[in-house]
Amino acid sequence: MKHLKIRQNKDKFAYGEIDLNNLNQLLNEEVDESKGMEIDEATELAKESIYKEEVEYYIVLYIKNEKVIGYSIKTDNNTNTVGQVPLKQIAKCAILLEADGIINMHNHPANNCSFSYMDFNSLKWSVRIIDEIGVKLVDSIIVTPDGRLLSLNEVGLIGMYRSYFIAYAGNEDIYMNSLAEAFSEKNFLRMKLKVDVINKIIKEHGNPGEFKSAEEAIEYFEKWRDKDEERN
Repeated sequence: MKHLKIRQNKDKFAYGEIDLNNLNQLLNEEVDESKGMEIDEATELAKESIYKEEVEYYIVLYIKNEKVIGYSIKTDNNTNTVGQVPLKQIAKCAILLEADGIINMHNHPANNCSFSYMDFNSLKWSVRIIDEIGVKLVDSIIVTPDGRLLSLNEVGLIGMYRSYFIAYAGNEDIYMNSLAEAFSEKNFLRMKLKVDVINKIIKEHGNPGEFKSAEEAIEYFEKWRDKDEERN
């Protein structure tokens, strides 16, 4: 694990690597918060650190004043999944750091550049918990051994979840049932769109921004898919 590039550059971050199992360290630590890495640079460093790894890693970048001031890493070392994402510890860490936002990233060692059902579930709770404490989930990124990168923000998923959370805030049952229905793996398979197709549409026609519903998202991507197919 020490070979990860981000660990070799930990001194460039105000807090370096943060142990989510020992967050009390942040209460007693005196740091120079002027230290930090540009967001794009830190994101690229995180990708370079894990995309070729044979086991799954989950990295969180903590952002303050438009700089990444620290990061945390989770892995199970011997499996191709990190298991349950420690959202409570991540949220607590963000609060202690007074972070403005976070970016999370994990690798798919099987070279599948697509969002799994577990990714959907993790994203749902990430948006809900992180947004609720006043910290913005800037992006959730998947990387693969062949160097591909999938930004769930760029394909509109974070905005979709956020829109549903705002629309149904205050009614837990309606909110949860709506998410389960609107963002189930089955519904996205119904779109008959692969990630590469979605990325191609975004590249050619621009980022659609936030959607008000899953139906709106499906209609948007299916519209461009059909037009592109007619052209070809």
